[in-house]
Amino acid sequence: MKTYSDNGSRMAAAVDRVYGHRAMLIEGVLFHVADINSAQYMGGTWNFVTNDEGTLGFWYPTARDTYSVECENYFAHEAMDARSFGAACTLVALNHAIWTLHAKGNDISALSETFHALQSWVYDLGEGDEPFIDTATVAGFTD
Repeated sequence: MKTYSDNGSRMAAAVDRVYGHRAMLIEGVLFHVADINSAQYMGGTWNFVTNDEGTLGFWYPTARDTYSVECENYFAHEAMDARSFGAACTLVALNHAIWTLHAKGNDISALSETFHALQSWVYDLGEGDEPFIDTATVAGFTD
């Protein structure tokens, strides 16, 4: 796993490797998802985390350690950690982008495969002695 926090060319290259020309669409939706699900989200810098191969990745905000969230699916959490919040927002944003592109007649097969692989990898990050994210909160947020 690799974390990019420079918001420069290295992060841009990592994002491009994962999402290609769809990255700007996904990022725009990502920031909106964060905004509508947490009153505490006020913008700011985000990190980007990739798997070892650099083929999967998600963003997470760095302005706070935790975010109070309330989702339209009735999931609420008073202190969702930033990495879990970002992973969940990325999954929701990617899902929304896929459906938007599909509705416009675009081929979404590769992006759909990326979504399912990312979801699986994110859930794997919640395992072990020192989990990187909280799988239960990600699942609650995205369900």
